[in-house]
Amino acid sequence: MIQLEEENREMEVWEYIDGTLGAAEATRIANLIKTDVLWQAKFDELSQINLELKQNTELEQPALRFTKNVLEAVEATHIARPSSVYINPAVTKGIAAFFVLTILSLVTIIAIAGRNSFSTGLATNISYHIPQLNTEYLSIIIKGVFAVNIVLALLFLDSFLRKKAIKKIVVQ
Repeated sequence: MIQLEEENREMEVWEYIDGTLGAAEATRIANLIKTDVLWQAKFDELSQINLELKQNTELEQPALRFTKNVLEAVEATHIARPSSVYINPAVTKGIAAFFVLTILSLVTIIAIAGRNSFSTGLATNISYHIPQLNTEYLSIIIKGVFAVNIVLALLFLDSFLRKKAIKKIVVQ
């Protein structure tokens, strides 16, 4: 408890010396310093430390070439290559071809299965029927897919235009 009172006294005296207290608090501390021996001793001690700090402390100035040194260090760093260099175009085209072929094969299967019957020349009475889909939520799903595609297209367009603008700025 005594240690806490000592720390509080020291903090209040430092604030008084620094001038960060309000008018009422500053008057209270000034009265305590005049009337109380402990406060007077702490004030004298901290005033002496404050005076020594002000007299013996010099602010360090940065070197004259500090800015130039920093700029030279930044200039010496190498800019990372764009990600297009890391990505193999053949792999990208292969992935795209896989998805295109998958979509085309699904569309072909649906188109063939959608016919009422196959005529193979041997049996003309064989018919295949696709079970009816519940189309109640189909329009909502299609609208959702279109909305997501539109947002993705806008994001792609935005990034494309930003890259174009950055290239234009760099060239100038």
